Formats: sequence, structure tokens, C-alpha cells
Amino acid sequence: VSGRHMAHYHCVVCSVTIARKTDMVSHLKRHVNKGETEASYSGSSDVQQLVFCSIAVLAEERNPLECLDAFGATGIMGLQWAKHLRNSVRVTITDISDICVKMIKENCELNNIRVDGGSRGPRAPEKAGSEAETAPIATLEVAKMDANVIMHLRSFDYIHLDPFGTTVNYLDAAFRNVRNLGIISVTSTDTSSLYAKSPNVTLRHYGCHIVRTEYYKELAARMVVASVARWDFSS
Repeated sequence: VSGRHMAHYHCVVCSVTIARKTDMVSHLKRHVNKGETEASYSGSSDVQQLVFCSIAVLAEERNPLECLDAFGATGIMGLQWAKHLRNSVRVTITDISDICVKMIKENCELNNIRVDGGSRGPRAPEKAGSEAETAPIATLEVAKMDANVIMHLRSFDYIHLDPFGTTVNYLDAAFRNVRNLGIISVTSTDTSSLYAKSPNVTLRHYGCHIVRTEYYKELAARMVVASVARWDFSS
């Protein structure tokens, strides 16, 4: 399986990305043994909060707002948008993995969110009594599709890219199909190339020569921003 299509895990304590489930379990046990719990950590959701706030602001200008979570995994990001912003957003979650699509649909059911197969009509009026309590609080679309394919098929107001590895393979499709004055959020987890561990990969992905420095994290962020800017101007 291609690396960009692999399922992966994000630690809720230190935000590290881990590919194997057994390694993730061992990693979490080490945090528990050290007394490090989720309650004592406030950083892993920084990206999630930033994305949510930017969508909420943009939704005030456009209603409904077409949003794409291009790499759904468990669907946690897109579910948050739909659950809290309700009718002001139209969320589409996509993933290439059958397992991930299944998990997303299960999580939608657990959160009382209806999965729409495609076309969205107006929201049905709420019913009285027990039927109103079980009515879905929101609706979103789940698709099993490559991120580049869905971005070329449809346009979106907000696109969130969080692949396993570099995002440069998806920037062209994103910038060509984001709507005017829309927003693209980018997350890169290819730390080996960004932190000068694989300089040949860095040159191939970002067109940069890099050396290990004490400010390597800032340098990595600048490379990602520069790559995004070049794709933006070329589009």
C-alpha cells in the first residue's frame, strides 16, 4: 500500500504520528506510566481548533459553506464541523481506505449525524416527542475517493489537507478547485524530509536544499509555506 494511503495514529498527549497500532498502544502506555494524561496536555488539538475557528468565521460570510476533509481517517475533524456548525456548513469527508470509510460512518451514527449519499435537500422539520430526540443533529457526506479526484470533480469553499506525509501531491488540485476567497489548510507530517533527515526527498518535494540547524522547526514551516505559495501563484 502506498505510504500516503496508510492509516496512522496521532497521540493525544504529544501529537506524534505513529503508523502501527501496536506501537501506538506502547507509546500511550509510556505516557500513562509517566503520569502524563490527556487532561494535562493542551497542544494536540491546536490545529483542530485553528481549523474549526477559521471555518466558523468563513461560515458567517457564506451560508452554507462547502467544506472538505480530504483525509478523513476516523472522521473526527469533519464530524466536529458538522456537529457544532450544523446547517451553516455542508461537510464532505473522503478517504481512500474502506476501513476508514466504515469507521467514519460508525462515528457518524454514534454522534447522531446522518450520512448523506450525495445530493442534499432542505433539512426536514423536527418532529414532536421521542422522534424529535432521535432526529439527526446534522448531515454530512462520506465518500470513498482519492483526494485529488474529488477536488477535481467539485469545488469547495474550505479544503483541509492532512495526508500521511507531504501535501505537495495535493496542492495543485486544491488550488485549482477552491472557490474564490476560499481557504486551504495544510498539515505536513513528513518530518524526515522537513527536518533534514532525508535531504534528497526534501529537494524533490519542496525544491529546497536544507541542513540541520537549531531552528529546524521554523525552517520546516517556512519550506511548507514557500511550497504552498509557489503552487498558489502557479494556479
